[in-house]
Amino acid sequence: MELTLEERVYRLEVALRLHAPTIEKNVDYGDILLTILERYSGKKRAELTGKNRWRQNVYIRQIGMNLLMDYTPMSLTAIGLVFGGRDHSTVIYAREQHADRLLMPKINKEYIQDWEKLKQYFTQAILGNNEHLEPIINPS
Repeated sequence: MELTLEERVYRLEVALRLHAPTIEKNVDYGDILLTILERYSGKKRAELTGKNRWRQNVYIRQIGMNLLMDYTPMSLTAIGLVFGGRDHSTVIYAREQHADRLLMPKINKEYIQDWEKLKQYFTQAILGNNEHLEPIINPS
């Protein structure tokens, strides 16, 4: 029986949450994520981790923070450090913004599409399944 994409994503989310404490601690989730965000957005790492508050940078940063919150055992402080030493309250604000955007899918269609794509790229990367990610992780 072939699983739908939604069923596969759900199973992956459950597996990641159940096994988050056993995920290898030497993995640099922040570096993996920043590499994916750089390639996906076309922005430089300095733009993603810098102090600027340009809307497009904040948007990508907030998606990244939520990915780290949802799919890694990282603390809010550690997530803030990945994004240029931001305070844990900034990470909490990113979570609130994310929740608000998900509540209004018609208005935030582009955000939700970006979230779904980046969620897939990141979860596959941390699980070591990078075959279909080659174009985004190692563009030609």
